[in-house]
Amino acid sequence: MKRAEKEQLQNLTLHATEISDAMTYFLDHFAEDDAFLSGGERCDTSELQPILAGALRTVVGDSVKITGLLPVRIVGEAFVHGGFGVNGQMAMFFYFESLRTGVIGLTDRSGKSHFIRFRTSAPIPTPSKN
Repeated sequence: MKRAEKEQLQNLTLHATEISDAMTYFLDHFAEDDAFLSGGERCDTSELQPILAGALRTVVGDSVKITGLLPVRIVGEAFVHGGFGVNGQMAMFFYFESLRTGVIGLTDRSGKSHFIRFRTSAPIPTPSKN
């Protein structure tokens, strides 16, 4: 991740009044960057899924079913991103482990986009490799 772009995304993640600005910046500056995309590796989702589900309840209600969660941790950056389905709808997220803050983008069945900032009280554990 380029330092200036990472810092701008961190700033937007923490402070943007319009949460969509953070997701737009992520998509514009990282989602199509080959170096960024090749710098990640799949990671464990057991700690992440309930956090995302909790945040999504504000948009989809109490019945949250997450499917196909594919999180990727960018090596050396304390940054996780990925896509998934929720109740048959498309969603994506990114999360700064160092900030304990992330953003979810969800497109509902009507085509309307929803953006949610979420925070964790503790870092999501990084599983050790044996």
